[in-house]
Amino acid sequence: MPRKANQSNVWNFVVAPTRLHLPTGEPTPVHANVRADTKQVVGVVSEKGYGLVQNWDFVNTIRNALSGLGLTDFQENILVANDGRRLYATYHFDNRIRTLNKVGDQVGLVLRFANSFDGSLAAMGELRAKILRCLNGMVLEKGKFALQKRHNPKINLDFVQQVTAAAVNDFDRALAVFDSLAGVPIGDEQGLNILKHITGVSLAVREKIGALWITPSFAESRARSLYTLYDAATEHLRDLEGSRFEQAAKLNRIILRALVRGLDPTHLAEIIKPIPVKAEVIAVEATDSVIAAPTGVQFHIEPPR
Repeated sequence: MPRKANQSNVWNFVVAPTRLHLPTGEPTPVHANVRADTKQVVGVVSEKGYGLVQNWDFVNTIRNALSGLGLTDFQENILVANDGRRLYATYHFDNRIRTLNKVGDQVGLVLRFANSFDGSLAAMGELRAKILRCLNGMVLEKGKFALQKRHNPKINLDFVQQVTAAAVNDFDRALAVFDSLAGVPIGDEQGLNILKHITGVSLAVREKIGALWITPSFAESRARSLYTLYDAATEHLRDLEGSRFEQAAKLNRIILRALVRGLDPTHLAEIIKPIPVKAEVIAVEATDSVIAAPTGVQFHIEPPR
């Protein structure tokens, strides 16, 4: 049975640091970050309040930073994952459109910001894109950026605004990889072979992406290239996000990274080949019968005693 994702759009809760005690009642220096609404522990830290940024403060800082950059016309989607341990705020700017030259797809700017109460990820931003014809989400190489200065757990508005502006200014350059992928033609079977070579992707996910690759949902996806193979992957992951947001994001990065490696002709030549089928060893019971070998040589197997 698949593990429950525990994701929710209920994000505006308060987290309070609470000192942990030994069974003897003696206090420890360790604190638990506890949700005030559900009383769930969403993180354990060695110092009270260290790195603690309330969700509302985090989101408000992001909104103010975007406003200061003139990025005000957006669609905002916020959710928390793993019972509230991690927050993701995604901003879609469908009015900031670019066209991919080789395929003609129009893509919109997307920014995603994340923070955690359990230290599983530092406050960060990510530059992304969205294909407007199908709303598939695309990750970008080296699109992540830190929202905190080194050795400083606090969120500073000026710094957030500065690094976000740098990411937005890099949008055009970051999109170039998709034109590169579109310039690498592959066949149907070669695309399926590439999927089989990608580690970290389950058989079930590969099969669903493979089905979309062989039978595209859109006319624009019928061309056969590394780009349209990624397009098939993002279509499946778009639907997966609704129930497995973090898993979809992780798989998206894994798949793009694998396809970008295919821009190297030597590596591409390897991953378009079928994966060799391992020889299956079949157990044969011993018998006292005489067996004819393929060469015509006869041999005798002693029966078990």
